[in-house]
Amino acid sequence: PPYVYERPLPGQGIHDNGGALHWYTCPVNGARYLKVYPDGSLVDGNSLWRARASWAIWVGPGHPANHAGDVTTPCSFRAELVAILEIIKRATVPVAIMGDCQGALHIFQRLSDAGNPLREADGMNKHDDADIIRLIAKIIQESPDDHFRCQWVPSHLTDPPTGNIRKDREREVGLQQ
Repeated sequence: PPYVYERPLPGQGIHDNGGALHWYTCPVNGARYLKVYPDGSLVDGNSLWRARASWAIWVGPGHPANHAGDVTTPCSFRAELVAILEIIKRATVPVAIMGDCQGALHIFQRLSDAGNPLREADGMNKHDDADIIRLIAKIIQESPDDHFRCQWVPSHLTDPPTGNIRKDREREVGLQQ
């Protein structure tokens, strides 16, 4: 079923509340972006009856825009896209989306870089999640230029070292971001 777009409630906007927030300064233009972390998850994905997916966004400790919800179609990728959509629809300040799903971030970056995000989204109309992609494109098109950035960060940063050199290096770099 298509995703139902709902505007955030008053007070759920992503803003600088003076709390312990994380900021990113762009090395190219010096602009500051509030770091926001999306996540999508899938539980019991192999079960036709018990499979369920959810999304979450985290801005900072106790921030009113920290939010989570369910996804009607049980798919972790769709949940990641919904989390990104929920971030950009709440962004009242420039945000840096710090996500661990490379595929979702790639789509977001393609839409952000496009001269016409809606036309770019139309080129993805056969994608299973075209309804969400189109909503993301619409918000990008209606937002100020350079209002959003995205950056991939490795997931599971609090897991203990594995002994796998590449994974441990990704974890080490991710903890420094």
